[in-house]
Amino acid sequence: MADLDTSVKEGVLEWIQVLPQYRRMNLGTSLVNELLNRLKGKAVFATVSGDCSNVSNPIRLYKK
Repeated sequence: MADLDTSVKEGVLEWIQVLPQYRRMNLGTSLVNELLNRLKGKAVFATVSGDCSNVSNPIRLYKK
């Protein structure tokens, strides 16, 4: 899920997920990059959310 809060020009990426059988194919990275590209010129910063203790390690995806 991605959203744009125009009042503060914040891009928000939440719970970006890829099914297990499609992981390690760069789909998550491609999705995050596309969403960030769509926010260019509209948001001055972006925030992300997810469960840090999730075994799929969402922090790694967002840092990529």
